[in-house]
Order: sequence, then C-alpha cells, then structure tokens
Amino acid sequence: MIALDRPAVTDPLKDAFARPGPEVFGGIVHGNQIWTPDPFDVPEIHSPARDAFGRLLRRAAGPDAPPSGKTLLLLGEAGSGKTHLMRAFRATAHEHGDGYCGYLQMTSRSDNYAQYVLGKLVESLEQPYRSGDATTGLTRLGRGVLDVIAEIVPDGDLKQLREDLLEPEELARLVFRLANFAVQFPKLSGVDTELLRAFLFLLSNDMRVRGPVLKWLRCESLSAFDSETLRCLSPRTSPEKPLETIAGLARLMTAIRPTALVLLVDQIEEVLELGKRDADQWDLFRSAIDTVVNLADAIPNAIVVVACLDQLFRAGRAHLPLPKLNRLEADPEPIALAGARTVDEIAAIASPRLESLFAAAGVEPDPSDPIRPYTIDQFKSLQGLRTRDVLDWFRLHQERCVKQREWVAPDAGTGPITPPPPPALDLSQAWNDFLATAPPPLSDEPQLARLLAEVCQAASAEMPNGIHFGAHPSGRFVELETHTGENTVAQTL
Repeated sequence: MIALDRPAVTDPLKDAFARPGPEVFGGIVHGNQIWTPDPFDVPEIHSPARDAFGRLLRRAAGPDAPPSGKTLLLLGEAGSGKTHLMRAFRATAHEHGDGYCGYLQMTSRSDNYAQYVLGKLVESLEQPYRSGDATTGLTRLGRGVLDVIAEIVPDGDLKQLREDLLEPEELARLVFRLANFAVQFPKLSGVDTELLRAFLFLLSNDMRVRGPVLKWLRCESLSAFDSETLRCLSPRTSPEKPLETIAGLARLMTAIRPTALVLLVDQIEEVLELGKRDADQWDLFRSAIDTVVNLADAIPNAIVVVACLDQLFRAGRAHLPLPKLNRLEADPEPIALAGARTVDEIAAIASPRLESLFAAAGVEPDPSDPIRPYTIDQFKSLQGLRTRDVLDWFRLHQERCVKQREWVAPDAGTGPITPPPPPALDLSQAWNDFLATAPPPLSDEPQLARLLAEVCQAASAEMPNGIHFGAHPSGRFVELETHTGENTVAQTL
C-alpha cells in the first residue's frame, strides 16, 4: 500500500489574520474621527459615564426647559478612553437629533477662552451632522428656521433665497425681510434676530457670503467688503460677544426643536505647559475651568463634558474657586473612568474588530466563538491593562503574524506598553496654538488679488524652458499673462 501525502489542514481564520488587512486595532482616537461613530464601540465599557450622559441629554432635550445647564467631569488616566467616550457621546446626541455637539481639545493657551470655544463650536457645526449625510449642523439649523417660517413666508421669497444669485444689497434686503417674518413666531421670538439672518445667509445660493458669515459667527473682525456684503449684521468684536453668541446658538437650537448644546471639552490639562506648575500655569487652568462652568450657567440646554487627567485635577482643585468647584463636581458627581479592562471587556473589544478583519479577507468568523483564533485563556494575561494597551497588544501580535505570514502564538501581556518618546516638536499642538492666536485670514478681495499676483510671479521660478508669468492685480481681479521662452505672450487671462 502506497502512502499518499496529504496537504496540511489550515485554519482559515488564522490565515486571514496573518494577511495584510485594514487597521482595526488602533488605540488612539484622532480629532478627525470624532465626527463619525466608532464601528467598534463597546457600550459596556464606561457604562456609568454613558448612563450619566444619557440622563443629562434627556433633561436638556426634553419638552420642559431646564433652569440651567450641567457639567459632567470625566477623570481618568491617559489611555483610559476619555476621547473615545467623547466620540460615543456625539454619536448618541446626533443619532436621533437630540443635540448639536462641539468638540474641542483645550490644548491652547488663550486670553479669551470663550472666543476659542466659539471658534471650535462653529468648526464642529461645519461637519456633517450624521455619518453618510453631507448635511452639516449649520445647514440643519438653517433649514430648521425655514421649516418654522415656511407657513407664512411667500414661496417665491424662499425660492429666491435658495436658488437665485442676487446682488449683495438685494440678498441682504431679502434676508432682513425673512428674519423679520421669523421673529413673529412665538417660538422664535426670544432668538437673536441677527443670528437668524446669519443662518438665512448661509442658506442662500451665493457662496461669496459663506466665508464672511462664518467669520461673523466666530466674532472676528470683518473687512470693509465683508461688512458691505453682510450689511444687515452688526460687528461682534467686543470681548463679551463670544459667550453671547454661544448662548444665542443654543437658544436657536432649542427654539426650533427641544435640543441640547453639547460641548465636549477634551484634554483640558493641556492648557498647562509640560513640567510647569507655577502660579501662571494654574491661572490658565482656572481660566479654562471658569469658562466651561460659565457656559453651563448661562445656557439652560447646555451639557459641558470636561475630560481631564485625574492626577492633574486632584492637584488643581486647590486652585479653583469654591463656587466653580461646586458647580463642576455636583449634580452629577465626577465620574472616574476605570482604566483596567476585565477579560470579558477584552473579548468585547476583540470580537467586532476580528469580524471586520475577517470580512475584509472574505472569511466567515466562527459565530459560536467570536474571538477565535484567540482563546479566552490568552486574554487572562491582559486583564488589568488599559484599553490602549490591550489594543496595542493585538496590533503588535497581528504585525508579527503578517511579517511571518502565518499565525504565531501570542505573547502574554506583561503590563502597560511603554509609549515611544514624544517628538521634539508636537506639530498638532503647534498648529492648534497657531489657530488660537493667529489673525483671521485675508478676506479683502483687492488684497487677495495682490497676494495671488505675487504667488503667480513667484511660480515662474519653478517653470521649465523659460516659461514665466506676468501677473498684475487690478482691483478684485488679476490680469495674467503666460510668456514662452521666446518672451511671446501665449495666453492672457
């Protein structure tokens, strides 16, 4: 009898795990991910914080207006999942239209934190309200105003606003007239009329007004040309205007429909410079806390969620005024985020990520054992690690399998993974600091034309074969000539 060689039996799940695939084990939530729900969210993790936020959301978005806003303080160590939780809160608030969320990393030092918060709120409202839908929060608010006034405003006026390209004076007159209609409704009578005008401008078919309106909403200075375009809006440059504008936006939101304004304030400890704990630094910390508490006090439908490293907050409590501290720590009380994951939580973290990885490879997971090819015993050595460390363990193991092109036994978890040293220059921090203090971008069209002409002329140095550009600003326009190597004019624009 001749023995036949049989191919070794392989496990398709292990084979799929060892192939290059999507990154499903990332342990850090980046700022641009806040705007989309996390497909791998595990509701069982940090359930006390989720329950507390749910109660605050129902209160703020309920039919009876609450007397004041609320703050929710989240305390935890680095890597415990504070930013991930912020992302989950936004998804919860936007799922059924119960809130509008502004997200900001309090990583910059500012002389006017209300101005900083307002800028980040407007930036957040420019994001799609829901994943898969291009409608932004700003557009949703504007459409809400139109829905309220549509019964008494002539259809021709609404069509003209949304479809016609009007001259600035004609558009301003139309917006002024429609806003006057809007304030006749009892539900809009307490809303800032100029905010109504701003949102009507944003609904127009004229993209020339969008930039100036966003600058106005951020309480920035307007150029003479922008002021002429938005001639029915008064300047908002005094120091108290940012807080007034945030409160006005909140009133507009809840006037259209009972809705919460949710401000997600992340990394508030970053207002302090690394390694410094002097009086000036604590003044900055106190100023940032003052701002978020003042927002909750001034806005009845506000929920201000503040995430902070627990160790730093304990050190900073003594530097906070007692009235502010009481408002921050009472009703609800601060929630300590447990950093140590249990075996069951680790399995819940792993299973949806493995399912996504296998789906990309065209392999069906095992419905009776969703963590296979891992075993529950292998997770026991990870018990007590932070979420970030657990995900790093999975990521490193997968990278090793992909490198060797086969499943290799995972190493036991031995404790928190040492992060790489920080870069000499934190570009995200530097960019955020720049945005917080930089002057507004150019909007004066003749100045922009002169800048464009200089750029075109400078581009000549990069052109081959002697081709160069002649650019001459003329008011709002630039006369551009393209010269060939023989210095003949090839094209004039």
